[in-house]
Amino acid sequence: MAEIILDTNIVSYFLREHSLAKQYRTMIENHVPSVSFMTVAELYEGGYRARWNDERWDELEITLLR
Repeated sequence: MAEIILDTNIVSYFLREHSLAKQYRTMIENHVPSVSFMTVAELYEGGYRARWNDERWDELEITLLR
């Protein structure tokens, strides 16, 4: 399977269960999803700014480790 790099907004769609997540999910089928260190940093920054609770942080960790 080919690797595909996801940008911050795409990962955010998955985390928020945005309506576009379904479309992107079909686009990345049969690929190995990955993110850059910058995307990880942006996701963490967004979480800190939004003052996420522990549940949201856990969700991010699970998403990044998949």
